[in-house]
Amino acid sequence: MKIRDYAQTFPQLINQALAQGLQSEALEGLRDAYDTAERMFNGVYRPARVPFICHLVRTASIVLAEEQPLAVVIASLLHAVYLRARFQDGTVGPATESHREEIRREVGEEVEGLIFHYDRTPAHPREAVAGHLQNLDRYDEITRKALIMRVANELEDVLDNVLAFSRKRPCYEYIEQYGDQIVKLARALGRNTLADELAAVYKLDLSSQLPEIVVRKSSQCYEHERPMRIQSIKKGSPLNKNSRK
Repeated sequence: MKIRDYAQTFPQLINQALAQGLQSEALEGLRDAYDTAERMFNGVYRPARVPFICHLVRTASIVLAEEQPLAVVIASLLHAVYLRARFQDGTVGPATESHREEIRREVGEEVEGLIFHYDRTPAHPREAVAGHLQNLDRYDEITRKALIMRVANELEDVLDNVLAFSRKRPCYEYIEQYGDQIVKLARALGRNTLADELAAVYKLDLSSQLPEIVVRKSSQCYEHERPMRIQSIKKGSPLNKNSRK
C-alpha cells in the first residue's frame, strides 16, 4: 500500500492546507499554532535525532489528511505540550492550571480542551486501548477526537522506521504488543485508510534492519543546551579525505 505524503515542515503543511481548500482564517490559525510550537519546543529533539517540531507537524498533517476540523488539526500540532514543552515559568509540563491557562491564551479554550483530553486519553498500555474499544460507543465527541489524534500520533511514531533508531525497546516488541490494537482502534473510529497505513508501516518496520552505528542508545527526548562545537575530523576518515579534494 502506498502511504500518503505527509508534511514535516511549515511550508509543506500550509501547502497541504491550501490543496484541501482551507481559507485565510484557518491558515492564520495554523500559522499562529506553529509559531507557538516553534517557541515552546525550541531545541527539543526526539530520540531518533529528529527535531520535535517535525513530529508535531506530521501528526497535524495526518489529522488534516483525515479531514478533521481545524481545532483538531491545531490541537494535533500542539498535542505534546503537557509532556515535552517548556512553559513561560521555565518548567516542562505537566498540565497544571497555570500551564493550561497559558495554552488557552495561545490557542483558545476549544483547542486547549482537545489537547488536555489527548493528554488524559492514553493509547498505552494495551489494556487502555482495549478499554477504548469496549467503551467507544459511549464516548463523547471530544474523547473520540482525542483518540483520532492518538492514532495519528501512533502512525507518525512508526513512519521512517523511527522506532528502530533508539533503544527504548526492540521495534518488533513494540509492534507486537500494540500494533494490532491500534489498527483495530483506527478502524473502530472509522479511519480505515489510517488503519491500512498503520498495518502497512508496521509490516515494513518489522522487515527492516538498521546498521548499529546509526542507532541512538538513549531512549529519551533531549535538548541541546549549549551550542555544539565542530569536532575535528579524524585523520584518515572518508570525510577528511574528501575535504582535501
